[in-house]
Order: sequence, then C-alpha cells, then structure tokens
Amino acid sequence: MQCSVDSSSHVRCTNFNSLLHQTFEIRMSRVIMIVSIVLSSFAVLVAVSGLRCTKFLDDNETLKDRTAFFGGILSVCGGLFALGITSWFTYLIVDDFYQKDEGKDKYVIGKSLIGAFVASLLCLFGGVFLCVCSVKNLRSSNKLSQHLVSKNPEKDYV
Repeated sequence: MQCSVDSSSHVRCTNFNSLLHQTFEIRMSRVIMIVSIVLSSFAVLVAVSGLRCTKFLDDNETLKDRTAFFGGILSVCGGLFALGITSWFTYLIVDDFYQKDEGKDKYVIGKSLIGAFVASLLCLFGGVFLCVCSVKNLRSSNKLSQHLVSKNPEKDYV
C-alpha cells in the first residue's frame, strides 16, 4: 500500500492490486529471498538424511557424510543469497534516506531486515558447521595408516 499525509495530518492509504506496482528493488529482493528460502529448505531435507542420528543410509557411512556435506553446502548458498540481498536492500534504504529529496517516500531499517540478517547468518554458520563436521568424519573414516603391515615382524625391522 502507499500512504500519504495531507495538510490536516490525516493519513490516507491506497492498496495496490498487483505486485507489479512495486519498485524493481523490492521485486528483485523478493525473488532472491524466495530462492534463498527454497535452497535452505532443500538443505534441511538433505542434511537431515545425512545426520548420524537418522536411519537413512545407515549401511554406507561415506555416502551419509557426503550427503550431510552437500546439505551444508546448500545451506551456505542459501545463507549467502539471503545475506547478500539483505545487505543490498539495506544499502539502498540508507542511501535513499540521506538523499535531499523531500517529497519522496523514505524507508527505514525495521525489524524484518534485522531478522533477515540474523536468519541469514544462522543459516550460513549452520551450513559451515555442518560442512566442517562432515569433512572431519570423511577424513577420519579413511585408513589411519597407509603403511604395509609385515607378515613376519620379527624379521622385518627398522
């Protein structure tokens, strides 16, 4: 909706019937945020199937760790999309606020942008943490020693 204040301090608001009446920045922000939400939701589904506490893929530990790692990568991508678009939109608000144009509508940073920052950082850190733990498990599941074991240890010594 678009609101205006007349000389008698009466606020008059009109609703928009279409999403196309919004600015390019708002439409672009919505699209990229929806992409981030879809990526993060898919990351949760993939990561849950790769967690150690689930029964899915119990017969193959390496595949389970790789699945958790892929879920972490998707979570990091979703967090980066959300953090990038939130930062860009915040920059546009701050830049627009300090312009000298008095008749123009001015936006301020609100609770939804702060919530978007917090959510994107949580998604980003959670994905990094999941990737680090999965890589650690992938590395530790390899053989500890690559040296050949002698069948006659009494004859083969260093």
